Amino acid sequence: MSMPLKTLLFLLGVFWSFSLFGQSAIETYDATKSYSVGELVVEGEESFRAIKDASPGISPTNSDYWVNLNVEGSQMTAPAEPVPTQAPDSSPPGSKPPGTSALSGGKLMNLSTRGYVGAGEERLIGGFKVNGGTCKLLVRAFGPSRSNPDNLDNPFLTWKTNPTSLKPGTSGIVSEVPEASTNSRLDGQDSTTQDLIDLLIPLESADIQTVSNWEDDYSKGYTAFVTPESGTASGVGRIGINDISDGTGGQLINISTRGYVGNTESQYLIAGFQIRDGNLSICVRAFGPSRPNADALPDPIIELIQQVSSFHAVKKTIAMNDDYQSDYSGLSTESGELVSTPKSNVPTYLNNLLAKEAAIVITLPPGNYTARVYGVGGVSGIGRVGVDKVIE
Repeated sequence: MSMPLKTLLFLLGVFWSFSLFGQSAIETYDATKSYSVGELVVEGEESFRAIKDASPGISPTNSDYWVNLNVEGSQMTAPAEPVPTQAPDSSPPGSKPPGTSALSGGKLMNLSTRGYVGAGEERLIGGFKVNGGTCKLLVRAFGPSRSNPDNLDNPFLTWKTNPTSLKPGTSGIVSEVPEASTNSRLDGQDSTTQDLIDLLIPLESADIQTVSNWEDDYSKGYTAFVTPESGTASGVGRIGINDISDGTGGQLINISTRGYVGNTESQYLIAGFQIRDGNLSICVRAFGPSRPNADALPDPIIELIQQVSSFHAVKKTIAMNDDYQSDYSGLSTESGELVSTPKSNVPTYLNNLLAKEAAIVITLPPGNYTARVYGVGGVSGIGRVGVDKVIE
């Protein structure tokens, strides 16, 4: 019996959609073959995509290994048509910070976060938002270029607009890039952007997209997932997000990274950022207990560090906080010096913190900065760090 026209047109659409992401062609399912994550098959009159490596005989009807692309809501979103959804570091849905029509002061030009990258809940997840118009962004996933034995050897980058689902799946995917050299969207860039791309070494990943500001709805944004390439080891990796637009549209206003926070310095959750074009009021938040899971980081602390000289040769801790409702006085893990910081007045639209969570609100001059999150007393678990431009 011939395939219905509707199904045929759908499959052609799926093939076109996956060709945008460099995926393999769709084929009839073969029970004698093994399939890797991302491969497409047809079984009967339905199409499926592997979300785990599937051994021979694992049927596409097994939802632990396959997703049915004929089911509404499971198709991949093409790069030019992202679907707005709530970001992982957000105010209640629909909320807007005051004064979004005028983004005065300095800019968050480059954001990056470093953390341990493992399987399952230990993947490294970076959420980000823009405001004031569309913005062209470069997202990079680093691992091997970190010259340490514990680095992530082979990062896999997934860019999504569905951060309400922080588990593997196809819903809301904008792009999947195993290696930068396979991504044609990186071709033909200006020299400044090309310099950033050239910092990647083989096996590292990157993508470029023009992203929406969702009409300045602060609850909506994007996420970048970094995971170990299938079959490779876990390790310390990094997500980098760079504004490569011409400056006439929107701008980055937030990065929020979720990941495993261990009790050694290499497993601290680290968010780096650059301020340019003027002084900037920022809010840095550290989350843990608000994650409704037993593996949540129970008591996070933030340390805000300023890079005083080039290449991080001289650094200075300028603020610390343990509980956002309290003053802080303690020793810097960076310099060993005593640091005293008064409690911060967190803007209402950013204050979704619980009692044990931490925050720093501070106005900073142009420069390079790092926020480090770790557990009080060496406790570990899944935590999150957010860096936001405070919009007056």
